[in-house]
Amino acid sequence: MIWVADEEALLTGEVLIAWYDDCVRIVRSSRMPPDYIQGIVGMLQSGAGCELGQWQNASIGDDYELDGAFVLSRLGQ
Repeated sequence: MIWVADEEALLTGEVLIAWYDDCVRIVRSSRMPPDYIQGIVGMLQSGAGCELGQWQNASIGDDYELDGAFVLSRLGQ
């Protein structure tokens, strides 16, 4: 997971959080206020990562969409 403080974060006050796989493809991403960081890190350390509302409500990365490169490669297409 990586936190990004980009131009949009400076304008909106919400940082981008991106979960990525071993090949650095974005699995999911979402924006949230910086004060959420400590709570999320604690939940991840306790093994509750996939149960986070932030994970469940995050946008799915392009490669992980049904017609994305990663999914199609797994289907042999």
